[in-house]
Amino acid sequence: MNELLDIFAKDLRHLQGLSDNTIKAYTSDVLDFLQRLVVEDVDELKQIQYDEIRDYLMLLHANSISRVSQCRKISALKSFFGFLRKNQIIETDPTAKVTVPKVDVHLPGVLNENEVTMLLDYAQETAARSQDYFDCRNTLLVELLYSTGMRVSELVKLTWGDVDLASRSIRVRDAKGGKDRVVLFNDHVLKALHSLVEKLHSTNTNTSVQSADVRQEPIFKNKHGGCLNVRTARQIVYDLARAAGLQNVHPHTFRHCAATHLLDGGADIRIVQELLGHSNLQTTQKYTHTSVGRLLEKYHSAFPR
Repeated sequence: MNELLDIFAKDLRHLQGLSDNTIKAYTSDVLDFLQRLVVEDVDELKQIQYDEIRDYLMLLHANSISRVSQCRKISALKSFFGFLRKNQIIETDPTAKVTVPKVDVHLPGVLNENEVTMLLDYAQETAARSQDYFDCRNTLLVELLYSTGMRVSELVKLTWGDVDLASRSIRVRDAKGGKDRVVLFNDHVLKALHSLVEKLHSTNTNTSVQSADVRQEPIFKNKHGGCLNVRTARQIVYDLARAAGLQNVHPHTFRHCAATHLLDGGADIRIVQELLGHSNLQTTQKYTHTSVGRLLEKYHSAFPR
């Protein structure tokens, strides 16, 4: 059974383009379902009917599993049995009649433009005062998160070879879904990049970001010279925000802000979808609700009656 799940995981990755986190969740959900039914081989898989699926879903509901988790588990089972049917391992799909329930749209928390500016200005001023490599690194980190809307997991993997200063663009490699994409950055990021390059050059006069060796090196390094990890990046953002007087700010907050502020500024939703790397337009559309909400606030505060 483990071998079959491995093949299923490869199908999810290569044919459906799902992220590693989604694949891990799907295979775990399928394994949980099979273990509850004590399914140990392919012949037993063929015996599963709609009734077993229905009973499992009722059990999830009885155990107060969240609606979001229920939806993910249903999607995992539908993907798995669809995979089995496609490969002629089973004749009928027991999940064919099962529908994924709708989940209420969660509107992410978004900082307003003044709050973002306050945080970024604080990071810039700190780096300017200290002239410290790590403060310059941290400034670039938050500037890039906001300017590009990148996921923090994508940002920490960037190398100098991914940056094109001439076109002010960055190639995000092996992004969510296994697809590369190009994101753009602004003057503030360009300035922060130059500052970090100067710090690198001051510590090693032979360093050039154009050299073949350096192009392979990570932009965001830890204190030991290795690649910065996601957890440390989150802590950097949290600490900077708190020092700037903001609470509960995390890297994904900048992604939400970038999307919302772009839409507020009149950017086409398809362009925002491409920049964020959303495979589904519906994922991007949730930010239009936030933008409309802000528009209504401005309307009610400005309208004379």
